[in-house]
Amino acid sequence: MPITTLQTLFPTASRDEISDLEHSFLNHSKVIEAPSDTLLFSPGESCENYLFLLKGQVKVFSTANNGREILLYRIRPGETCILSTNCFLGSQHYPASAKTETHCQALSIPTSALRKAMSKSPLVQLLLMDDLSRRIGCLIELVSELAMERLDVRLARHLLQLCTNNQVVNTTHEELAKEVGTAREVISRQLRKFENEGWIETTRGKIIIHQHTPLKNLSEGFFC
Repeated sequence: MPITTLQTLFPTASRDEISDLEHSFLNHSKVIEAPSDTLLFSPGESCENYLFLLKGQVKVFSTANNGREILLYRIRPGETCILSTNCFLGSQHYPASAKTETHCQALSIPTSALRKAMSKSPLVQLLLMDDLSRRIGCLIELVSELAMERLDVRLARHLLQLCTNNQVVNTTHEELAKEVGTAREVISRQLRKFENEGWIETTRGKIIIHQHTPLKNLSEGFFC
């Protein structure tokens, strides 16, 4: 398990680098399990232990004063959390929340040990900084979408991102509303329009995509 864990996080590391990481990184950490729907952190908390996701999926979201949620990003195995990195590097408190969407397995390392590992291993620095850069770009795109893009465009893109190989999106209107950042009634109304066009079919807790091309065209700004 230890070597497999490091290879998941550092797929390009050489054998010697893996050996170094075992001493500077792995020896100070432990593997933890978390069932689905576990709250990993919430606003106002500090980052005492940094989690590297090995299995499962985590969503990071922000909640407005009126209770409305919006999805910021998802974390998948091998990826890091930009908010954890920000809190860890800047000694800040979390401004949002994170919750497991499936059963998850993660490598937990105390932030004090992670700082030492960063000073000894360029690979640890690279992992955190690369994801930090990529996530910042994604968050800027999200802000632009919320400020300037039509809801139908955002919804079409989101459905395609969630779609599995069998063309099914396992979600509810309520969950879509939270992730896109609008009201449930608005999502239901827009889904009905997609359904009337024959692009999708909605059932309880599930959306079946029948036509990817018009959704893809809409998501890229080619309006019907």
